[in-house]
Amino acid sequence: MMKGGLLLSLLVLILIFCLALYCMTLLIRCCQPGVAEHYEDVAEVTFGSWGARLVEFCVVLSQLSFCTINAVVVAGNLRDVIWTAGDCDMTYKMSTEVLLWCAIAVYVPLCLIRHMKYLAPISLVANIGTASGVVMLFIAIGMELRQRQGIAPVPLVSWEGLPVALGTSIYMWEGAGLVLPIRDNAKKKVQKRFPQVLGTCLGTLLVTYVIYVIFCTFTFGTGLEVMILSNLPANGLGLIV
Repeated sequence: MMKGGLLLSLLVLILIFCLALYCMTLLIRCCQPGVAEHYEDVAEVTFGSWGARLVEFCVVLSQLSFCTINAVVVAGNLRDVIWTAGDCDMTYKMSTEVLLWCAIAVYVPLCLIRHMKYLAPISLVANIGTASGVVMLFIAIGMELRQRQGIAPVPLVSWEGLPVALGTSIYMWEGAGLVLPIRDNAKKKVQKRFPQVLGTCLGTLLVTYVIYVIFCTFTFGTGLEVMILSNLPANGLGLIV
């Protein structure tokens, strides 16, 4: 994230957030129940049948891209955890491809579930795990910063790393494709004030991201990897995160 420098990366992150929030809010206002409920409905009203097909293709392509990245990242992290837990013995070093094929047994059945309400228990467990991981991540970074006894030098602007910072910022708000399904599966009273709920949630995420980025950058400086897990020590806390 910070490959573009502290100041430039934060500026890009905030700009992408504003653009994403504006587009999501505009989409919610345009897609009203009984008139145009889905992405392709709005496109069909505006551009005709070809617009609906184009939007459907873009939604499928974007979700396929984001899910592919997520699957590769999860498989890579799982590979590192297994290898580290085995004391870096080559016997325990599994290939990412094998772990990806194993993950299909989990991903495919979940993808066949059509209604999001049936995913609520799984989503709750995932959210608890994510929140716990974030807390432990901050603890691990804080311990690392304390051991270093000082703030690492950080460039404010690095134009060479702008593409990485831009791509990472866009990926952070990749949930735009799920805005309408989440609204449609929410309770009626939540649907009426969904733009406010969405803005509050995304604003909280932005504050968390900014604190996280500054915290990590001051700890690892220019040695900060794209995946923060690569910077964590191979100890018990690092494995848990």
